[in-house]
Amino acid sequence: MTKQTTNKKLHSKSVLRQIRLLRVSEEITQEILAFLEKVDSDLAEQLAQRLVNIKTRGVLPKTYTNKRLLQLYKYVHKAIQSQSKDMYTILSPKLIDIANNEIGFQVKDITEALPIAVDVVTPPKAMLSAVVTTNPLQGKVLKDWVAGWAEGKEVRVLEEIRKGIVEGQTAETIVTRIRGTQRANFADGILSISGRGARSLVRTTVNGIATAARELLYTNNKDIVKGVQWVSTLDSRTSPICRSRDGKVYPVDSGPRPPAHYSCRSTTCCVLKSWKELGIDLDEVPIGTRPAVVNGVAGDVPETMTYAEWLKEQSEDIQKEVLGKKRFEMFKNGATLDSFVDEKTGKQKKL
Repeated sequence: MTKQTTNKKLHSKSVLRQIRLLRVSEEITQEILAFLEKVDSDLAEQLAQRLVNIKTRGVLPKTYTNKRLLQLYKYVHKAIQSQSKDMYTILSPKLIDIANNEIGFQVKDITEALPIAVDVVTPPKAMLSAVVTTNPLQGKVLKDWVAGWAEGKEVRVLEEIRKGIVEGQTAETIVTRIRGTQRANFADGILSISGRGARSLVRTTVNGIATAARELLYTNNKDIVKGVQWVSTLDSRTSPICRSRDGKVYPVDSGPRPPAHYSCRSTTCCVLKSWKELGIDLDEVPIGTRPAVVNGVAGDVPETMTYAEWLKEQSEDIQKEVLGKKRFEMFKNGATLDSFVDEKTGKQKKL
């Protein structure tokens, strides 16, 4: 079996850990979706009952003097705010567990990767809990993420109610547009948008909390950790910003970190100091490999290969699929993936 460098071992385990985290986020998502299925069913039932009693004759009162309509708006607000609080209650303890588990995995990986015994300083559990409740992910703490999700849901529901009333639709029609039909498993109602948003919210926060937990560990162990490497998935679905950052090593206490966007699949990996830097009298082993999708087939590539280098080795069809025709031509003529992305916003530049 080919020997692996210490950092290669950590890189490989970080990729496997990220796969497991995606599975965990899917399990949490299913729990959240089951919760939403129940509360949305109750919401639709209440809307049906309350809308029947609203007599507007197809005209939305400009002064909002219809007491029953005002009561309906207040009900929708209260019901969705309650959903938001319940979702936070479901999510926060699971994310705290993820943060604690991530530290455990990282400590185990680091100690097993090094040829000598080292003392890895772990952050206090109280600090890991604070990561979940107070650590900002892309500028927002968990409560803000959930509140934003709830606000979007409320706006969509109320807008559908207003639209239905103005158009003179029946209560049944309005509720069906909001809830959807059982025949389509309710995927054709506007509430399905909130379901998809919940999925993205879970995946994004799980990734962000795991990253934040690792950051605490790396910061506490600067004597052995030299940097933090961005690790992106090597396939055609990777976002422009993650393509441009793959393989880059940032200082322990600065630089961008995943998630770079909603549903980001990227992760981080600590880069340990060389054995010589750590005072270990051993020769470094040769460079190993990392997993990738090579022209549509799962395989391995050198561990130092970045997304840009990987993309250059793919077929032109895959390059066009990833970049689009214009950027493909520019990439072919020497443009870098960095040049396609605004690093400040994380968005792809317009051509």
